[in-house]
Amino acid sequence: MGSYDTQVLEVMAYGINRSTAIELLRKKRISNDQTTGQYLLNYNLDKLSPLHRKYLQRAGFWFCKADRISLF
Repeated sequence: MGSYDTQVLEVMAYGINRSTAIELLRKKRISNDQTTGQYLLNYNLDKLSPLHRKYLQRAGFWFCKADRISLF
């Protein structure tokens, strides 16, 4: 899949491309007490560049009122 980082691979398993997954994890890593899904749901999208936010919108990851990623 183009990465050896297990956390990047877990995020990519949700259908997010490699560069966006790397960017998500560059700012804040997934802690041991949360799942990848919980991490994505609680991620503050203001930390992402407009390019990665636009990618997530076009890929079908829509946003709720609190500007968090919605997986459903």
